[in-house]
Amino acid sequence: MFKEKLALVLVILLNILPMLYFLGIRRSLWWDEVVYFSLGKSILKGKYEIAPGRDAFRPFLFPFLLSLVLSMNGEFLVRIMIMIFTALSITTTYYMGKKLFNMQVGFLSILTLSSFPFFIFFSNKILAEMVFLTFTSLAVTTFYLGVEKNKKFLYFSAILTALSILTKYFGFLLLIIYLVYILFRKKIQIFKRGELYISFLIFGLILIPWFMINILHYGNLLGGIFENADIFLSLQENQPFYFFLINSWEIFGLSIIFIPLGIFFTIKDRKANSLLILIYALIPFLFFSSMPHKEARYLVSFFPAFSCLIGFVVQRIAKKFRVFTYGTMILILILGLYLGCKEVLKEEVDVDVLMEGSLFVKQITRENEYVMSESYPYLSYYAGRMSIRPPIDKKNFYSLFEEYNISYVFIDHLELGNPNYLLEELRTNKFEEVKSFTNQKERMVTIYRKLF
Repeated sequence: MFKEKLALVLVILLNILPMLYFLGIRRSLWWDEVVYFSLGKSILKGKYEIAPGRDAFRPFLFPFLLSLVLSMNGEFLVRIMIMIFTALSITTTYYMGKKLFNMQVGFLSILTLSSFPFFIFFSNKILAEMVFLTFTSLAVTTFYLGVEKNKKFLYFSAILTALSILTKYFGFLLLIIYLVYILFRKKIQIFKRGELYISFLIFGLILIPWFMINILHYGNLLGGIFENADIFLSLQENQPFYFFLINSWEIFGLSIIFIPLGIFFTIKDRKANSLLILIYALIPFLFFSSMPHKEARYLVSFFPAFSCLIGFVVQRIAKKFRVFTYGTMILILILGLYLGCKEVLKEEVDVDVLMEGSLFVKQITRENEYVMSESYPYLSYYAGRMSIRPPIDKKNFYSLFEEYNISYVFIDHLELGNPNYLLEELRTNKFEEVKSFTNQKERMVTIYRKLF
């Protein structure tokens, strides 16, 4: 027992130490981080929006947690909270591996999780991922225990599944995962058990605050998720269906080599525990692959599934090649930590430019002045300025300057939401460039002033 706890603590420390290092050098926030911070602040004011109608579609649990910490102090304590949830997500992933398989698989699972470059990267972000990982890994574990051992565990799974949905809408995929597992295991008789319907009731009760927010902002129970879907489907950049395959190295690091073996062993063994883990990994992978717009970070939310699948494989291999296997895992872990930390340092340069540009806008504008920009979270958080998004239709572009008395336009050149006509108009004699900000390679932000 002591060795088990010591190993768990060492893996947690391995992840926390880089976070402590970055805590001392970080200066700025990523787009979604700024959005969550702003929503957290709005909760303290009795609202749930950054500006009228903006970002209220996001699940409220993570902004609510931020608001509790922001009420005590600022960004520093929030980062400590993320460290705590990172430690919890590692612990719950270990618990999942241990309960579904054994202690060794649990330990190998968290070693694998720690080797994913994207786990390192996103554990250093003030985002909902670490909270979501904590809830979902426990939700799946208690679901398995409820179906296979003691139906009372379904109550805990219902609570944790609902909390997952209140953290990220990806949590709805858990319901599909559960159903597919029940069908594959031919556990249809569970639908006759009273514990399942009590679990549904618990699940619905926990979602009531989310339903109320939807009714308040959208007039119906599911307005938030519908708006989120509309925004998601309207994104202009689409990727091929094999996007996650060609980016698997970036997401998983060298650990990716074990995943095909995990699929092979699961099909060969046909055991309940490995079957659930495979479904837990495969359903999100197929869902995101089928979507037109894809981002590598989407799979981060389901890292416990992939890490447990790999842990299960590595244990099988280690039975025959123990020294070689564990030596390889240590090398993979070191490489993953290096790649993840490198990505954190690289990304910070770009985000610092957005922060600096926003602070410059604060200097040249009045407190209640509107700025035209797609980068409204940065202008709201760093500059304290309200912003109007450039209209999609060019015909409405100039009328907004008069309607809102806009003098400045803030452009993030990497922002996909910028209308196609925008830069062409800003380079006419109706505007002048005030200042630009560059990263190490290219211009990222330009601020223009109107001349009419």
